[in-house]
Amino acid sequence: MSDQRSDDAIRDALLTDDPGNVPVRLKARMAMIPEETARQASSGWRARLATFAVPAAVLSAVAVIVLVFGGIALRGQLTATAVPSVAPASPQGSAQASVPSPTQSATTSTDASPRPSASTTATSAPTGPITIDTKLVTGLQPGTFAVKDNVAYQFNRIGVSGWPTLSLNSPAGSNTVTNMVELKNGHDIASYALTDAGIVWVETWYTQKPVDCAGRTPCSPHEYQPVSWALNLTALDGKTTTRLDTGVVSRTSVGGELAGPLPPEMAAQGGRVAYAVPRPNVQGSPEASQILVRSLPDGSLVRKVDTDGYVAQLSVFGQAIAFRDALNVAGDKYVDPGDATLYATASDAQEPTALATHVAGVAMGDGGVVGPVRIAWAPVDQNSATIDVADLSGATPTVVRATAGTSGPASQLAVVGDGVVWIAQTQDSAGAWSSVVNAWHAGWAGGRSIPSLGSPDSIGASADALLVGGDQVPVLKTVGAVMGSVPASALFGGQ
Repeated sequence: MSDQRSDDAIRDALLTDDPGNVPVRLKARMAMIPEETARQASSGWRARLATFAVPAAVLSAVAVIVLVFGGIALRGQLTATAVPSVAPASPQGSAQASVPSPTQSATTSTDASPRPSASTTATSAPTGPITIDTKLVTGLQPGTFAVKDNVAYQFNRIGVSGWPTLSLNSPAGSNTVTNMVELKNGHDIASYALTDAGIVWVETWYTQKPVDCAGRTPCSPHEYQPVSWALNLTALDGKTTTRLDTGVVSRTSVGGELAGPLPPEMAAQGGRVAYAVPRPNVQGSPEASQILVRSLPDGSLVRKVDTDGYVAQLSVFGQAIAFRDALNVAGDKYVDPGDATLYATASDAQEPTALATHVAGVAMGDGGVVGPVRIAWAPVDQNSATIDVADLSGATPTVVRATAGTSGPASQLAVVGDGVVWIAQTQDSAGAWSSVVNAWHAGWAGGRSIPSLGSPDSIGASADALLVGGDQVPVLKTVGAVMGSVPASALFGGQ
């Protein structure tokens, strides 16, 4: 069996552990915690979870894309303006007054100066689905999560043992691969992001002795055990790695059989990294967290933000921070990371403000286009793939509907070029479901589908390029790859 197929089998086995009602992104993150063994499940369970058993390279892309959508690959500085002091009504009409407000202690920093503001020029809306010329598609190696200066950065697992690596491929699309980080002996990489200072990544490992799984079904050798983590920065030449912080997470924030603690959510962009750690012993808030923001590359602490719930997703862009805060609404020790309240702040001097409740995902950035920072989020709505788009100047959000015939909730949002892209679900005449990329630009009445991208497993943004991955991506297969990048001009230019 080839290494890739072995990795696929390993990941398929990992993903048959039942983590409960958890999004694909978190299932992938739990699968990346090392030394998990396969659950002996019925064929029904395997069929039900088959959609999550994608190749390891794609899973790695999914994990980073969530971080990308959370602000990892977003470049530039922000216009330091305030978010609204009064949050708009949530898509479900929940009373915002019932949402607890996080507190903060901030130290004003000058490492993210305001950027010039410019109005965006809306392109004319297409009358039908968006088509992309295959000549504008660049084939990239599987596992690519960012592209900068014609260098592709990748996450891969080497060999049957599946140890993780972070590498660069220069020029992008070639086979000249240089490993920057290579871990063995039970250590793994939970998340990673390309910044101006280098690659920021979260390392995980277990220190307790594995349990004996003999005769036990299901079983995980480290079930419910604390997971150790470290926040690292590797220089772009791969020659030096600096440890910025380390700790241990013992709480179980996500329910489900054999569930274990998750490593800190992390997001990084430009010259900053933000990550969320548990804030223990907070009465009435067992999942309370603290977001730590550090300046790169020296790792100095810039600010702290306290939350009452589990930080299910995190974004940074200059001084701006956005995060989804999942509260312990059921009164037990578990939370649902797929349904959380969205908070945002535009600068270090401001406290986070609640923008919406019942949010499934968020993305923030300017897509490499000069202008105000934009934020897009997806409501928790199983029937409609709508998204909300606003900027951090306090403007009223714009509700954007996906292409007719698609269903939600929208997933994997990304700010790319002067627009937003996301994945929606569509059903054919025979009743079969598949994914489709939707795109929206300011001035359009609604989203437009891009059927020429096929049915991707993952999408992400890196500067003004759209990264697309999956086994059913025909436009990329024509260039001999299952991963590829599309410039923003292919989506919005001349439409």
